[in-house]
Amino acid sequence: MASQASIKEWKASVKSIAEIHNLQESDDRSPEAITKIFDDPIFNQDQFTKPNYNDSSWKEINLPGLYEDIFKDKEPTDGVYWFRKNVKIDEINSDYTLKIEGSIDDSARIYVNGKPIGTSIWNITATEFIIPKSYLQNGKNTIAILAIDRLGPGGILGDMYVENAAGNKMMLNGTWKYLFYGFTKNYQYLIKATPKNKQLLSNQEKLKSIFQDETVTTFWDRATLYALRGVFAAGETKKATEFFQFYSKRKLLREHVPYPLEAYPEGNLRHLSAESALYCKVVTEGILGIRPTGFKSFSFSPKLPEKWNEMALRNIKAFDATFDIEIKREGTELVIKVFSSKQVFLITKIAVGDTLNVQLKD
Repeated sequence: MASQASIKEWKASVKSIAEIHNLQESDDRSPEAITKIFDDPIFNQDQFTKPNYNDSSWKEINLPGLYEDIFKDKEPTDGVYWFRKNVKIDEINSDYTLKIEGSIDDSARIYVNGKPIGTSIWNITATEFIIPKSYLQNGKNTIAILAIDRLGPGGILGDMYVENAAGNKMMLNGTWKYLFYGFTKNYQYLIKATPKNKQLLSNQEKLKSIFQDETVTTFWDRATLYALRGVFAAGETKKATEFFQFYSKRKLLREHVPYPLEAYPEGNLRHLSAESALYCKVVTEGILGIRPTGFKSFSFSPKLPEKWNEMALRNIKAFDATFDIEIKREGTELVIKVFSSKQVFLITKIAVGDTLNVQLKD
């Protein structure tokens, strides 16, 4: 982490060319911290969210899409954007639902006629939002989205539509009005799109460079998977589960490599396919704690996350056999079953944290 002195020096060096707004004291990327950022007064632009706002000066863009594609050669692709779209609704007999079938990356808060209906962060919170019928009006209704993308590929991905209780859909894909509101490479500082910042904001290379030395980059790579396996094995299940879910949402379900799955021949990135095996090892060696003890035997010490009441691993091909493992929580104990299509090798109960030895007999 950069020292307080280096941060002050960095801010002082940028002050002459840009106005820097503090969003929070550190680059905290947790869902709770990002939710608070959306409440920052600098984003309090109620007029942007209401039907009577005059957005004629805003530019047009097509959504859904990756920001790197839709803003290419137009705007900085990391930053804060406002989007607006008007839809006509004639029947208000029930609540509506706004759905985004893909994902929102990194985060967004969504409004209907000036009222917030939900926030989505890191693809792990909602992409389906209830619109109370009391928020709607006959005729023109305005959907506004305040979106933040701090680093790397991001966007609003997948079909977008509103749907009533009868299942009638109104697609939102297509032309939206947008306003580039400011640039950020982290969740600590914002360079707002103001006249003073205009020259800097037009130079994307310089814009990115001023953040380069201020923050510590977090790499979600193969080393992360080794670490997650070790944290599970060490018994820190709660913390490991939190980061494993975060990793899975950000990397396994993303629209770009590196994925934790086979990456060849996509972009000739076969070397990244190693993440496939390592991702599995987080489960087999981390959560289940499987360790070979012989050609047809192994020990394992399952670390079932506290919110999981059961789990199963199917069609395991190892130790010269094909078998399943089922684990179910029963009070303070775990019920373990190891079996194949032909026989049951083991059914027993163990205390959480205990190690079990399994012999796969012919």
